[in-house]
Amino acid sequence: MKLKLNKLHYIGLALSAAGIIVLIVGLVIFFKSLNIRDLSKLKFDDIKSGTYVKGKISTVVKGSYPVDENNYKSEPYELYVTDSEEINEGAYKSYFLMELENDPGKFVCVVIDQYYDTDLYNQIFSENREVENISYDVEGIITSSKADKKLIKDKVENWKDNYTDLYYNSKYILDMKPDSVSDCCIKLRPIGTRKFWWLYSIPFLFAGISVFILGGRPYERIK
Repeated sequence: MKLKLNKLHYIGLALSAAGIIVLIVGLVIFFKSLNIRDLSKLKFDDIKSGTYVKGKISTVVKGSYPVDENNYKSEPYELYVTDSEEINEGAYKSYFLMELENDPGKFVCVVIDQYYDTDLYNQIFSENREVENISYDVEGIITSSKADKKLIKDKVENWKDNYTDLYYNSKYILDMKPDSVSDCCIKLRPIGTRKFWWLYSIPFLFAGISVFILGGRPYERIK
């Protein structure tokens, strides 16, 4: 017998290969979702790219600066702000710092998208002290990139350019140093449904097998 593949066979193989890739990626996400880490239990050394996390957030690091001789103004310490990834206007995505509950004095950058976590985002900028401590359930993925690492390092090193003091939950931070801030970011995302992404492989696998069968026998007999 001699292998003889036609166009339908190649299309079927391509679809099946795509399905296998989606299945592998989906299963990796599935197992990561099952082993999601709690933010309240994270240590500084636990912050590694690819880890899924969940927990509660109510506030972020804030900074204060003088507006005149007798008054100071405070605001969230934004490392960077841009438009939301979901819509072009009306919502923003900001890079903040938060202290690790289980590792005081250590901080990590948390990226909050106003589109996904509207109430939390708006609360961070609210000056209403009565609602400042409401905690919101969040989920996210720890990521790492050269751009984010440089951004975090530069902003942390130069925080005194904009503020006289930094504080977190009314506790003043005596000095913010790059070695006390992780170079990874926690990007908040609703990841509950991601554990089912492996199901997207089924249509590719079914289509691949069906098209391959439609191509007929992938071989011919040699007489």
